[in-house]
Amino acid sequence: KKGTRYWACEGKLWSEENPDSYAGVHNQDGMMLIFDESSGIPDAIWDVGAGFFTENTPDRYWFAFSNPRRNSGYFFECFNAKRAFWKSRVVDARTVEDTDKAVYEQIIAEYGENSSQAKIEVYGEFPSAGEDQFIGPTLVDDAMKRPKYKDMTAPIIVGVDPARGGADATVIVVRQGRDLVAIKRYQGEDTMTIVGRVIEAIEEYKPTLTVIDEGGLGYGILDRLTEQRYKVRGINFGNKAKHPIAFGNKRAEMWNDMRNWLKSASIPTDRQLRADLTGPAKKPDSSGTIFLEGKKEMRARGLASPDAADALCVTFAFPVAHREYTEPARRINSQGSSINTSWMGS
Repeated sequence: KKGTRYWACEGKLWSEENPDSYAGVHNQDGMMLIFDESSGIPDAIWDVGAGFFTENTPDRYWFAFSNPRRNSGYFFECFNAKRAFWKSRVVDARTVEDTDKAVYEQIIAEYGENSSQAKIEVYGEFPSAGEDQFIGPTLVDDAMKRPKYKDMTAPIIVGVDPARGGADATVIVVRQGRDLVAIKRYQGEDTMTIVGRVIEAIEEYKPTLTVIDEGGLGYGILDRLTEQRYKVRGINFGNKAKHPIAFGNKRAEMWNDMRNWLKSASIPTDRQLRADLTGPAKKPDSSGTIFLEGKKEMRARGLASPDAADALCVTFAFPVAHREYTEPARRINSQGSSINTSWMGS
């Protein structure tokens, strides 16, 4: 009751065969719904649960906890296709107070550090998709652990993957050699606003080249930036690859270049980027030519559009030469100490 210290708590059973029996709970003063072992709760129950929150009150909370046992279902989508609508956390069981750490180390020792058992029971990660996964999680995790190279002679390239609407985001990435320098995400912005975002990135990072995915809104963005005389190029994912026997289109070829780059690259610790890089499956045809599954196919599996990974992959579309770089000049004053003439030394 509002204004008192007493609140009601109700445990409800659910049935996949009769999900409507789970409905009916409302409270104009506030509502909290808690799902435990959420990975095993059918999608139909999640759909009914959403109806609990129709009252116009700020006190509406929905918590879902689980070991991530399945690569499908609504709980999986909370970290992938529906990640824009949920605040998520991944908890390594070894960091939790009052747990027996030896049990988790035994799981790792028995099944292997990259096993599905270790991912599910210890790391709090969903199991690997399987042999058709184009970029494996270990490759990405290793790249996240490496320090930045900071090669100032390497060209700076900006990659842009414009949103196609819905839950997709426009992503702008900045890559310099083996370093992924920045990731910028923008949701629900129109073409001209995105043009302004790209210009901001160009002015900030002074790239040698900016590459834009021409699909969807991309062509309009490319056209506007070309009018303003920025050095930009467009790429169509469906174009023919340089090596058409190995790759069915330009997108598959760029992703392969990105995969090879990851073997020695340094990238930020970014969970969405990790999901994007490890999401797409490879689809070889009867002759062995590699294609990647499209965004619609990924959504059908409950995966989000790999916007950040696609933005990164376009930075491999064209060869770009290294740039000249010299250290800021230093001169000696009359007292024998050096003077840094760089603006950063002021």
